[in-house]
Amino acid sequence: MKVAFVIAWIMLGTAGCTFQSSQLDTLRALISPSDRVQEYAWIAQLGNAPRGVVVMKQGDLFIFANTEGDAIGFDGWIVRSVVGFGLVEPLVVRAGETDRLYSTKRETAAHPCSPWMRQANNWIQQCKADFSYQNRITLDQQGRIIEIDQVVSADGTRLLLKKQS
Repeated sequence: MKVAFVIAWIMLGTAGCTFQSSQLDTLRALISPSDRVQEYAWIAQLGNAPRGVVVMKQGDLFIFANTEGDAIGFDGWIVRSVVGFGLVEPLVVRAGETDRLYSTKRETAAHPCSPWMRQANNWIQQCKADFSYQNRITLDQQGRIIEIDQVVSADGTRLLLKKQS
């Protein structure tokens, strides 16, 4: 009887308590659909699997992410990292003035690249390895980024990020 009274007392005493956490609120905001999420909805494609992502600002990076564990770090010019998407390990891209350095836990490769050049509504960067490739950022008429198409690994794997209409 005494144990039941103590349990009942604890239940009544904590019934009005709530838990507040800014990290939890942030996570809930990312998971919960809202008009704001729809406004910033993008499609990310690495390989043959398009995935819906939302974009948020975190420090100096724009993070494109979803609740399935896919995430992309973008600094405004270069996709800096990719995780998820069924990858065995994260892809990391470092860039200097004239090169890109692609890294995984197992390998690192440097590719020489030209400076970014504006062509109509596109910013284009030419790079060369055992093969030549182009990185591209497409802008709308107001100058906002609407598409990012870049190589994210030494083997030429491409990532396409496209803003939904």
